[in-house]
Amino acid sequence: MEATRQFNTGLIKFTFTDENGDVFSSFRMNPTDVNLLARAEEVSEYFENRKDDMPENADGAVLKAFNDEIEEKINYLLGYEASKDIFGVITATTVNPDGEIFAWVVLDFIAEKLKPEMEKRAKKMQENVSKYTAKYHS
Repeated sequence: MEATRQFNTGLIKFTFTDENGDVFSSFRMNPTDVNLLARAEEVSEYFENRKDDMPENADGAVLKAFNDEIEEKINYLLGYEASKDIFGVITATTVNPDGEIFAWVVLDFIAEKLKPEMEKRAKKMQENVSKYTAKYHS
């Protein structure tokens, strides 16, 4: 016997394409993860403090350690080993022509999509709570 029920996870899929429109990176985020907001605030503060810490004139080992640190924080934020999907072709510390580090682009993209989604879900949750508690206030 098998029982199946579909559940709307609300996962958001993020995709990055190159200048030719080819996908080089994608990952998923669960905006309904109740701990995501707390992790996002923690990681945001961490990266805000480190944003200008890209080591200059550092050797390969230092740069790799910095790259690994960034990937670890993004995995923590998303709640799974997303770095393999995100940074497969382009590393976290890849610098684009305008000087922006790819990891900061990823984090800005997450923040851009996370805020409205969290607000929408909080409003919907409040509506449902009000609906179920209204009978006790009558």
